[in-house]
Amino acid sequence: MGKYIKTVSIVNILLLIILSITNESFAARKPNWWYQLQELQILESHRSDVEKRFKLSEPRHQRKFGEYTEIEYETREGILLVGYTLGKCLPESNGRGANIEKDILVFIDFTANKPVKLSSLKIDLTAFTSEQEHDSNVFYYTNRDLGIEYTIRNKKLENVSLSIPKKKEHLRCKH
Repeated sequence: MGKYIKTVSIVNILLLIILSITNESFAARKPNWWYQLQELQILESHRSDVEKRFKLSEPRHQRKFGEYTEIEYETREGILLVGYTLGKCLPESNGRGANIEKDILVFIDFTANKPVKLSSLKIDLTAFTSEQEHDSNVFYYTNRDLGIEYTIRNKKLENVSLSIPKKKEHLRCKH
């Protein structure tokens, strides 16, 4: 009987160790949307690339501006707001937009339903400027050269915004 209890106790301890290791690896796992955003390129990715990566169907909202179409989608993991070009520069664009084909990604903004621990994403913020929202735990980390802004609340990433990086500024419409 004593030998049986020791065996059961050892098995239980081993199971607990395995479960704790498994839970830690799941907790540290990056969310799908993080990988999906990494695969997209501003002023290169086509609308079909975005829709395929995020498995998008019907948009929640869609509206046209002078230089791009803005579309909002609701995904399982959060809200995705994207902007696509309307086509090559036109006189009425007044210097806004980009001199590229129609339906090319101009910006993307993702707000996660479940914010992610910043430490699990291993983001190097040394090249980013930071700004704290007045009287709050919200910080905005921006790198204009890369065209990236992160919104972080209580050490958790809530939002990622990708826009035209400096190296692609030459593609913007001229005034």
